[in-house]
Amino acid sequence: WDRSPTWATGSVGCSGSPLLQCTGNITDLVDMDAFITALVTRYNGANGHGTIQSYETGNEVWSGGDFTGTLAQLVTIVNRLVVHIRTANPSAKVTLIGENSPDAYMVPGGMYDQFWAAGGTKSIDFISFHGYPHHTDDSPEEMAGPCVPSGGSAGSGEVACIVGALSRNGISTSIPIWMTEGSWGDSGYSNCINATGGGSASQGCET
Repeated sequence: WDRSPTWATGSVGCSGSPLLQCTGNITDLVDMDAFITALVTRYNGANGHGTIQSYETGNEVWSGGDFTGTLAQLVTIVNRLVVHIRTANPSAKVTLIGENSPDAYMVPGGMYDQFWAAGGTKSIDFISFHGYPHHTDDSPEEMAGPCVPSGGSAGSGEVACIVGALSRNGISTSIPIWMTEGSWGDSGYSNCINATGGGSASQGCET
C-alpha cells in the first residue's frame, strides 16, 4: 500500500496527474477490506491466477510522506490489512511497513516503537526494510555493524537496529529479515569516498 485513491480518503492530500494519489487517512475501511479480500483471494493459488506469496502492508509511509493521517489511524489500517490477508490466504507471509533507514526508524523511541506501542500488530512472518547504504556510505558497516542511530540517514548498523527493535517489542528475533527494496553503489552519491577511500563521484563507490 502506497497512497490511496480519492474515494478512499475523501480527497485528502491528493496530487498527481493523470491519476490523483492521496496521502490522507483511509476513511472508507469497508471498501478497503473488500478490495484486499478480493485481491488476496484472486491470487491465493487456488483460482487459476497464480499466487502472491508475501505482502508488505505499507511503503515508506514515514520517510516518503505517503501517509499524513495519525499514528492511530495508521495502526487501524495496517492491522486490518493483516487480518484480511491472513483470512483470505492463511499461507501468505505478511509483514508491516517497508521503510528505509532502520538506523532512524527502528531505533529506541523511533516510529516502529511508536507503532507497536500504539497497538500495531506483532503478527508478522518477517520484517522488511529498504536498504540504500550508498546514500551515506558504501562500506559494509553501514549494513552489518552495530546500531548507530542517525536521526536521518547517516547512521549505521541497519540490521542490528532491526534486531534491536524486534527484541524491545517482544517479537522473535529469529524471524527472517528481508530487504524488499534497495541498491548498493551508484554514481549519484560520493560520500562513500571519504569513508572508504575508493570510488569517485563519476564512477560510484564500487570501484
